[in-house]
Amino acid sequence: MEPLSILFSSFLTGITNDIHTQVQDIMGTEVQYRVVEYQDQKIDFQYQIWKIKDASVCAIVNTSDLSNHSSCTVAAKGLFADTCSYLQSHPQQYWKHTKLKNMYCVAAANFKPTIAQISTPTKKEAEVWEAKQKCSLLTLEANNNGLKSTKNERQKACVIYKALLNN
Repeated sequence: MEPLSILFSSFLTGITNDIHTQVQDIMGTEVQYRVVEYQDQKIDFQYQIWKIKDASVCAIVNTSDLSNHSSCTVAAKGLFADTCSYLQSHPQQYWKHTKLKNMYCVAAANFKPTIAQISTPTKKEAEVWEAKQKCSLLTLEANNNGLKSTKNERQKACVIYKALLNN
């Protein structure tokens, strides 16, 4: 191959790759992955076609640890809202600014964080739960054996449960 042909071929390949990369960037067809530090949380998410994939938000946080996952998704909602607000208050003419602003503002409006609060029950809540369990178990036992003594125990237990529930 002639040196001129090789040079021209390299030139065309370079231009084609640049155009292809620019079109992919504008269209957002490639899945993008981001990790952002916000409010002492590492928030990770993916986006494609300039839309944040809700299921990908806080994916690196182990979902078996519901409390940490919840705080991460709540922080992510704040990140999306603050980023949207910042981009709206600092307009730019660059095309990517508009895409990012729309992406974060849509996420701020539509993303639903996982809300979970794990706490120890109060003494009253524990008493109500135990009374409910006793009423339920005695109801099953009374239905299975049909003994009058079991039915009386069930009735007493259920009365106690209803009294605790109403207080």
